[in-house]
Amino acid sequence: MAAENSCKDDLQFLTSRARVYFTSGDLTADENGIEQAHLTGVVAQDCPGVRIQVEAHSDPSGDPGANLRLSQLRAEQVIQRISASGADTTLFVARGFGDRRPSGLVGSNSRAYIDRRVEFSIIDVTTPANFGSARNQFTAPSCVADLQVAVAETKVFYAPRSIAVPQRDFEAVVNRANKAMACPQARLRVIGQHTDETWAGENVNTGILRAKTVMAMLVGRGIETGEVIIAAPSYSVGFEGQPNASRSRIDFDVIIED
Repeated sequence: MAAENSCKDDLQFLTSRARVYFTSGDLTADENGIEQAHLTGVVAQDCPGVRIQVEAHSDPSGDPGANLRLSQLRAEQVIQRISASGADTTLFVARGFGDRRPSGLVGSNSRAYIDRRVEFSIIDVTTPANFGSARNQFTAPSCVADLQVAVAETKVFYAPRSIAVPQRDFEAVVNRANKAMACPQARLRVIGQHTDETWAGENVNTGILRAKTVMAMLVGRGIETGEVIIAAPSYSVGFEGQPNASRSRIDFDVIIED
């Protein structure tokens, strides 16, 4: 277990720093970023229980729909380049965000260049549920839609640097996890977020600890470990249209299984 945790720590260090940048309007990636992506792929092979989400972004110029499609292609392009180096890319998931999440970084390059990027985040996949799972195998597929609606309304906010789940919010989290247990088509993903405000003293490890703490508390309430996946993005994520909302929080979404 210590070796596995060390591997995940190494992988978290790499993914928090790896970025691939692109030229405007196409799929041409900088080779230094591809080397970082390749190294991430190599390390991921030896880390059981993880997946890597490849998250691609565009600058805000042009049509938002076209930017979304281009970002998805960029994520897929990076995975193809990792595959060409011999890594097992079944560990990677491509996701394009278009221009919805500007980097917020500044540097010697233009802001548009910095926005045209691919970043990486770890999805911590826990041990799959065994065949003795308590799920109701006859639940109607509509349970997925019900769970998605419930999850979309659920967020847990924290005081700066805190990882303790506010008790007033935890019962709602347990309710969502129980819904996931009752739905054979879905699992619940717990996403630990952090703020990048300097005064708060948080970083990606704060988000990881928040997600792990929620996971441990859910298991303590009888939720099977295979029903919940934890994740933590390497960057600070805000709310679309709500720039003043706290980034010190836990989000939830639904993983739909085939």
